[in-house]
Amino acid sequence: MIRTYRNFIADQYNNDPVLKELYGSVEKYIAHYPTANGFGDWLETLRNSEPSLQFIISLAKTFITIGKRSPSEMNTILSSISRQYDVEIPLEEGILTAAYWVEKNKQYNWTGDIKGVAA
Repeated sequence: MIRTYRNFIADQYNNDPVLKELYGSVEKYIAHYPTANGFGDWLETLRNSEPSLQFIISLAKTFITIGKRSPSEMNTILSSISRQYDVEIPLEEGILTAAYWVEKNKQYNWTGDIKGVAA
């Protein structure tokens, strides 16, 4: 099942009474999770999947906003995810170019930086 990073983390919290006791709220757990755990476990759940273009855009936003990666790195990151986790990247002109993700960053203002460098 394909889930966003946030939903992946929230599902862990909601299904574990110990996490509920330790963190007290899903928001606190979500704030803590990326620093302690990164993206690997979530990416593993995407193995052998064919996500939609909208999901790939959401994935890129996650890496840019939470992972503090530069939009111009997303082409390399997506290529690596595709190879390592057998994730099929949707056919979209330019999707595996840095320029595509710099433009998406401008369009959605994920970083607040029109040059495409994550803050």
